[in-house]
Amino acid sequence: MQNTNFHFSFKLPPAELDKVNIGKLKDGESYSWHRVKGESMTDKDNKLSIPTGSTLRCREVYWNEDAFNLPLNTPVILMGLNKNNEVVSICKTITFIDMAFKNSVKLTSYNKDVPPFWLPLNFIEKVFIVDQILKPGRKTTIKIYN
Repeated sequence: MQNTNFHFSFKLPPAELDKVNIGKLKDGESYSWHRVKGESMTDKDNKLSIPTGSTLRCREVYWNEDAFNLPLNTPVILMGLNKNNEVVSICKTITFIDMAFKNSVKLTSYNKDVPPFWLPLNFIEKVFIVDQILKPGRKTTIKIYN
């Protein structure tokens, strides 16, 4: 695994902070905020749709390249480094883990026009479970994961 000395979260502006249900942090848990770009997680029929411009509260999941602790069928943010050593983040759902042949995860979007794809496990440096969604124009978050 590559060195992960990079920081991903950002601070919410005060105007947005009062909209967010911070909730109670459990010992050892860390949360961060991520802003979504793109329409791949947008679905008009899904109340959990994540449109571009949404702010996501995410809980970091311990990741040691053991795919058994990856959450299935819930929105996650996966972070890693690309070939140019730049931080890349992907917001998708993991729908399948193939440890036997591909050593990869199958990532799926809510947007039916975006095809699923396979991501090698060795790309993943950090894993965050999406806990709450603050959609643009909304005054409160939508809690999606306990």
